[in-house]
Amino acid sequence: MSETTTRSFSEAADLYEALNNERKAAVMVYLSYELTVSFRGINHDLLQGPEIQTASRLQKRLAGINEIQHQIADRLMTYFDKREGGKLDKDFFTALLKMAGAHDIPVSVENALLKALNRYR
Repeated sequence: MSETTTRSFSEAADLYEALNNERKAAVMVYLSYELTVSFRGINHDLLQGPEIQTASRLQKRLAGINEIQHQIADRLMTYFDKREGGKLDKDFFTALLKMAGAHDIPVSVENALLKALNRYR
């Protein structure tokens, strides 16, 4: 992950932390929505785009988007059910960002996060 992306993620995490829980939940829903759009873009790149991706890189990126969406859905269900572990805190947000870096999708996630934060802050 580049220094710029890391700094952007840090700033995004701070913006997220300042939101109330209702806005945090909205950011997570919108982030998941935007990742669906990213998923389609990655498939498009594979089939028609200028970036030729290996099957293993494609699988890694798509699995990363899927896992982040899964974590968001699980956390939101826990939050709305008011069960233990349903915190929409900065630690959860940061964990999603680390997951993005590990799955080679930091730019997709960064773009989605910025759209979500701009929409709900």
